[in-house]
Amino acid sequence: MGDLRNKIRRILDHQRIEQNHKKQRECDAALAKAHPLPRCLCGWSWYETTIWACTPDRWRPTVYFCPACLPDWAAYELENGERDDRMCNLYSMTKSQDAIRQLTRTIRDLTGNLAPLPAVFPNRMAPVVRVAPDGARELLMMRWGFPPPNIPGQKPRNPYLTNIRNTDSRYWQTYLKKPGCRCLVPATSFAEPDNNQGPKSIWTWFAQDDTRPLMFFAGIWREWEGDRGTKAVPDVGKHLVFSFLTTDASEDVAPVHADATPVCLFTEDDREAWMNAPWEVARELQRPPAPGALKIVAAGRKEDGA
Repeated sequence: MGDLRNKIRRILDHQRIEQNHKKQRECDAALAKAHPLPRCLCGWSWYETTIWACTPDRWRPTVYFCPACLPDWAAYELENGERDDRMCNLYSMTKSQDAIRQLTRTIRDLTGNLAPLPAVFPNRMAPVVRVAPDGARELLMMRWGFPPPNIPGQKPRNPYLTNIRNTDSRYWQTYLKKPGCRCLVPATSFAEPDNNQGPKSIWTWFAQDDTRPLMFFAGIWREWEGDRGTKAVPDVGKHLVFSFLTTDASEDVAPVHADATPVCLFTEDDREAWMNAPWEVARELQRPPAPGALKIVAAGRKEDGA
């Protein structure tokens, strides 16, 4: 009699569970119809992967991307998830590696046959000058963009942290206070989006003059292990990554882009101070370039190969 009672109880419990599941599925379906889940263009929702909400510009609606489908423009976001109209996320480096070595007194070159880079986007490889573990100053390729902080229970809104504005952040202080983690990022020009001309952003390129002399951004670097590829072409392993400082917009850049300018190191004294000085001294280099130090050299294109 007891076995029969237990069997009936199990059947009733199973039926009750199935009814609850059915009600839950009906509620989920009704909720999804009323409030669709954010999905990437490939169909994945945030239940399957991290999904970033991206706004191409103020005239177009928000779209969603998973890490594998994230386009270059959508990677241009701040740490706080805002659109990256506020920082440089596109630059060029078209001078020779010999010019870089001479200006930075680099004694070791690991870049091989370095081709001109008319457009460097986030997560792309670019040359960087650092002090190696053996104390030698070397030129090598690194990937642009630090990984975001790993905050338990929170999904990152930005896959690559390409710029550093808040130098008081504990995340950045870990590297900024160590001269061995600082680096020089060679560049010949950088682009900022001009949103003052209508619904379409116009990429506007800044350099010291029309000849695009070599300059350097004040950067930091680290080693990171993980996947920096795509779903189709994964790139899992150890990576050397870099990011660089931004500051208030200079007088030359502000009419086009009023929020920020990369920290540019034009002189040898500034470069040596960034690489060697204590942080209390080096942090004073986070200032806008002087008026007249930069000029517009091109506009309306996503590369500067001059």
